[in-house]
Amino acid sequence: MQVLNFIQEKGGKVLEPEIRMRFALPKTSAWRQIKRLERLGYLKVTKIGSQNQIEFLKNREPGA
Repeated sequence: MQVLNFIQEKGGKVLEPEIRMRFALPKTSAWRQIKRLERLGYLKVTKIGSQNQIEFLKNREPGA
């Protein structure tokens, strides 16, 4: 939930390293969380050069 809120606050798009730095996550842990949220339909991951851009797709209702 915090990751989704962070992406929304940043305008809906962030680079993967921004998420890792904000939440002090190792690369693998951040990637697993991002991929889980992508599978659930909340995020879209796009390769931009050598980095991954993470885009917020839809609102998540609290408790959903």
